[in-house]
Amino acid sequence: MKLLDFPKLRQTYEYDCGANALQAVLVYYGIELREEILMKDAKTNPKKGTTIKGILKTLDEFKLKYESKRMTIKDIQNYLDKKIPVLILLSAYNEFHWVVAIGYDKNKIFFDDPSSFERTFLEDKELEKKWHAKEGKKEIYNHI
Repeated sequence: MKLLDFPKLRQTYEYDCGANALQAVLVYYGIELREEILMKDAKTNPKKGTTIKGILKTLDEFKLKYESKRMTIKDIQNYLDKKIPVLILLSAYNEFHWVVAIGYDKNKIFFDDPSSFERTFLEDKELEKKWHAKEGKKEIYNHI
């Protein structure tokens, strides 16, 4: 099993999983910022949470390198092999939820889930079912 030494943070509100996931990634890279600052920069709000556009805008403001693209399970594993966590937007029950891929084994991806006190995982097949979302009317598959 491959698992990054990743900080465990927990979201404050029901809608700030994106800002919290981003904060955890920044802490992983040694950048300490308050979640409220990230929420403001990413335009996180109670109705929409944090959009992909908001996450990318914040990464750009801090001049951080990233790739936002369609990925496969193998892509996630390759990034994790390089010790690079992957922000993923999941869709379940008509809602979005941001998590950070931090590890894998034979048929699972392990996550830092801002809404959970424990590390979570999805089997590859289940992840593929939940690994898509819509922003407005547009189907999106970008993961960071």
